[in-house]
Order: sequence, then structure tokens, then C-alpha cells
Amino acid sequence: MTKENAQDYAEAFLEAYNQQVENNFRSEYRKYFDFYANFPYNINATMSSTHGASIEFVPSSKPSFDFKTFEQRIELVVFPDVDLNITSLDVNATVFIWHGKPSQAMLAINGTGNAIINIIFITNKGHFLDLGIGGSVLLSNVNVDGRYYYVIVIKGSNTPNSWTKDIAKEDARVLFEEDLFHAFNQSEEIRKYMAYPILEELISQIVWKHQHAKDIGYDLLQYYEDLARVRDIAVNTYHLNSAFVDEILSWLEEIYPKQPWWEVAPNSWILGAIIGGLVSILLERIITRAYKALKQRWRSYKLLKP
Repeated sequence: MTKENAQDYAEAFLEAYNQQVENNFRSEYRKYFDFYANFPYNINATMSSTHGASIEFVPSSKPSFDFKTFEQRIELVVFPDVDLNITSLDVNATVFIWHGKPSQAMLAINGTGNAIINIIFITNKGHFLDLGIGGSVLLSNVNVDGRYYYVIVIKGSNTPNSWTKDIAKEDARVLFEEDLFHAFNQSEEIRKYMAYPILEELISQIVWKHQHAKDIGYDLLQYYEDLARVRDIAVNTYHLNSAFVDEILSWLEEIYPKQPWWEVAPNSWILGAIIGGLVSILLERIITRAYKALKQRWRSYKLLKP
């Protein structure tokens, strides 16, 4: 990883996270996303010449960037060995305390897309982390042996291919999805206003085409092509579960009469009300299912054992 490479990654990470927030939430609700609200950042990029690299985001009054190189493995640079002797910690937080053999790691990570959120770690005579060459983990609001990490991405690879702009976007999405639960907790009202603008627009277009199908020559083949397009965006852009998207689109398909499927309302104002209600119901179903999935994911982290 070069200095320029690290800067590009950090900028792409910030841009991708901010876009997720701005594309999905009204301005008055963006403050509930701490990583969005706490901009700008001191960005500390660290590379090990032997194993791994990391990029840390530290809230600051003005932006800055720092790049350093060390010979030690990145895990030992970022999480220096601190010999503590703590057997318990009386705090209102999730705490993992190492009681195992000296010099062993609390965590060993080889895959990507991992996140550790809101946890205190005490390593005692052990050490915090062993990263495989393909291992990657994002830490947010984590304390290790008394040192606080606001947001840091650490990888077992120091090659530029592991720190590209595209990978930065994926890593930012991991943080955004984790932050969703925190934002929901801060304001239940967010659930009422969360939306996927592209999906909302596409669904509205489909409903409008249904309304004017006879006049514009909108047939069933075009209808199914539009449904396929919505499904592709929902799955590949917003990463919603494909089975759930199919369920929503099947429901959309079933609520319309079969033939003639465009003649569904005697008055335009009645049809307009149906259209508005349909879009609201569809988005509510998408939001509720996405929120439940994220909440279950959060619970799984709470049940982790050291």
C-alpha cells in the first residue's frame, strides 16, 4: 500500500458512506449517523512492511492525513502488547477478557466483511488479533486494553489490490449497515422516513404505466421487464435478500387484476389514492424486513463468546 493508494481508499470510503446516508435519509435524520455527523477526520494510514496495513478515522476539527510504515506485523503495531492482570470489569458494556494461555490471540480472522462494534477487550497476557493474509476487519467504538478506536479498518494484506476504491466502498457499506441499528435506536422516527429513492421511483413508474397502459401501449412483457429491473437494483445495489425481493414483487404482481389489467379504477382520484398507498406499503415492507435483519445481526454480535 502506497501513501497515494491509502489516500484514495480513505476518500472513497468517506464518499461511499456519506452517499449511503444522503441517498437513504432526509437531512434532519442524518445527524443520527455518528460517522457522518463527526466529519472531518484525521486519517492515520499504517503499513507493515512484513504483514498487513490499516486505516484509522479519528474525529477532528479539520481534516488531515498521515502515513507511517513499520516492520512489525500490523496487528502488533495497531494493538501493542499490554500486560494487564484484569479478571473482571464492572461497566455497562460488553466486555471480553482473555483468560487463556499467554501469547495467544483472542481473535483469528481470515475472511473479509467482518465488523466488531461496541465492545471492550482486555487481552491480559495474550494479544488481541491474528489476521490471515486475506483477513479484514472493521472496528467501530471498540476499546482494546484501554485504547479507544473510533473507526479503523485493518487487513492482513499490504498490497494495493486490497486497498482499492471499490473495496473501500464495500468496507464503508459494512460500517453503514452496522450504524443503521444505532440510528434506529436513537430515533424511531427514522423508520417512518427511511426510503430507497431509486426503488421508490421505479415502483412509482410501474404503477403509473399500469394506470396508462392502454394509452401508452404498455404490455405484460414490458411489465415483467420492469419488475426484473427493480429486482436487480434491490439485490445488487441495496443488497436486499433476493428471496424477500421476489416475495415483494410477486405481491405487487398479484394485486392487479389479470385481464384487462389496466382497467382497475372508475375515477382517477381513487386510482391515485391506491397508487400512493401501494408505494407506501411496498416501501414499508422493504424497510421493516431490512430493519429486522439488521437487528438480528446486531443480536448475534451480542452473543459472541471470547
